[in-house]
Amino acid sequence: MEQNQMVAFEKNKPSISTLFFTSAGHFMNDGFMFLFPVITDILSKIRDYPPSYLTVLFVAFYSASTFFGLYASRMADKGSILGRIHTGIFLISIGMAGLAYSILFSGDYALTVLSSILAGMGSGFYHPIGAAILQRSYPDRMLGKALGINGSMGSIGRAIFPLIFLGLAEIVGHGFSLIIFALAGLVVSAAIALGLRVENIGTRKASKGMVDVINYSIVLLTILFFIRSVSAQGMIAWIPTFLTHNKNAGIGVTLGVVLTIMYVAPILSQPLFGILVDRLDKRFLLFLSSAGTAISMYAYISSTGTLELIFLSIFGFFTFSGFPLTMSLVSDYAPKGPSSLTNSIVWGLGSSGGMIAGPLIAGAIILNNYSRITLSFEVMIVLSFIVAILSLFLPKVKKKSKMPLFG
Repeated sequence: MEQNQMVAFEKNKPSISTLFFTSAGHFMNDGFMFLFPVITDILSKIRDYPPSYLTVLFVAFYSASTFFGLYASRMADKGSILGRIHTGIFLISIGMAGLAYSILFSGDYALTVLSSILAGMGSGFYHPIGAAILQRSYPDRMLGKALGINGSMGSIGRAIFPLIFLGLAEIVGHGFSLIIFALAGLVVSAAIALGLRVENIGTRKASKGMVDVINYSIVLLTILFFIRSVSAQGMIAWIPTFLTHNKNAGIGVTLGVVLTIMYVAPILSQPLFGILVDRLDKRFLLFLSSAGTAISMYAYISSTGTLELIFLSIFGFFTFSGFPLTMSLVSDYAPKGPSSLTNSIVWGLGSSGGMIAGPLIAGAIILNNYSRITLSFEVMIVLSFIVAILSLFLPKVKKKSKMPLFG
């Protein structure tokens, strides 16, 4: 299949402040996103929410992230304040404050759902918009390094947020710990608003519609990453609850340590996959990543003790390698060059869209019996194997492009 060539676009002058403030946004965004399943687990214990309640919270959060992320990306391409990184961090923080209230004072389920929606809306901003800011701000010779530094902060955020949050909760309680995190998010949001130069974001002249930025390959890629995300998120969202209810980890520091073991591995795997995408067939790498996810999860649920922690780490290694693969393939297949909207179609409708269906399908299997989480994981493992096979049928990429090394 003949590949479309990316059109040239104007670069802003790169600056350290642009990299610094976008990295701060990535750190907070990914930290909060992967803290959310921990919070739902806490609600299941403190407020006695059944699995069906948690399923609704997952769907509310990830649906808001997916669909509002598309809107925010469109606004970013128009240069609107509704498409700014700091707006996303602000919404996440407000949503987290609402969830803290649910933990501390009220089990009112409507408030919990509303808070999840607000947090989800905010989480949809960063990945497409942050990537577009750096794509527009750095020349090709510097882009990979800039995206690598930026993305590493996201990896670090999701690795340490659960551990710090649960460690702090041992001192002040889960609710007040979450309030502290929400306040920190508001501070970072204000700092980004003041420090990130507006001219590094807006591209009113380059604003594009949906029809302008999609083609056959982008559609196929979106579908494939949707299925991949269904499988991965169907497991990731329920892992904290699985650890608490099936592995008896509780909701303390032990849970945080185990989750950190899973989230630390991608700090190595993402730059590794980022290097390999320029040297090997990307379809094979997607096959390897998806098959690795399936095999390691099956090994994890079938083992105990130290061995299960090793397999959980390997699961994280393969599962969170998707960002460099995704953005690399998007760069190759995109017909009109980089834009927040193009990134958001594959990342938003594909990867983030799968985040809606994954927890929902797993929740439908679990019903109101936490012991059935293992069965739901087995179904997700089968989907991962299907993705591995389908990835080999993607159109062959004939050209190479720069891509982020981290995500």
